[in-house]
Amino acid sequence: MTLNEKYQQMYEKIKAYKKIIITPHARPDGDCLGSALGLKDIIQNTFKEKEVYVSGESTGYLEFLGALDTLEDDVLKTLLVIAIVTAKTELRRKI
Repeated sequence: MTLNEKYQQMYEKIKAYKKIIITPHARPDGDCLGSALGLKDIIQNTFKEKEVYVSGESTGYLEFLGALDTLEDDVLKTLLVIAIVTAKTELRRKI
């Protein structure tokens, strides 16, 4: 599968869900939080009707990048989860 085909699959998954949660890895650093918050912004600007959240562990010294979301249980029904900057390949799931 080509890289373009993988990107197309990701795009189709994002289009298919109304609610999306982006989750940074544990003890996130700046590139991880920046990627998660940046992806949230891209999705929200591309698909105005979608509910997009970034939820995970807060890192005090990086609060200037943006606030993480606190989610209620009702949000966690029928959603797409996108994990950002996962270092361990066993944590990654093929599309």
